[in-house]
Amino acid sequence: MATDDAVLRAILLIVAAFLLIPLVMMVVMMPVMGAGHGWMWDGAVGGWWWLLPWLVTLAILVGVGYLLYATLWGGDGGTDPALEELRTAYARGDLTDEEFEKRRERLERGR
Repeated sequence: MATDDAVLRAILLIVAAFLLIPLVMMVVMMPVMGAGHGWMWDGAVGGWWWLLPWLVTLAILVGVGYLLYATLWGGDGGTDPALEELRTAYARGDLTDEEFEKRRERLERGR
């Protein structure tokens, strides 16, 4: 399961890089290539039309960055399965307070 998860994360990073980099470059380069001088921009937007590509780029970067962060590092909160099993055993009453604390400290030290 851990190997499948690592492969999925690597694929997600590669796909995001290959899709995001050209998209961001196109949005950033729109004003340079003359997209701001067409009929759509003739006095309708005013003097701040050049800001639009930057805002779109920022929105895309923030959105994709958040999705990557949530997918890669925020999925299960980074909890250790051994700690979860220890908590479950403690909740069932299989362990005393002292046993739980001793094993929890040992597991957290091993991380």
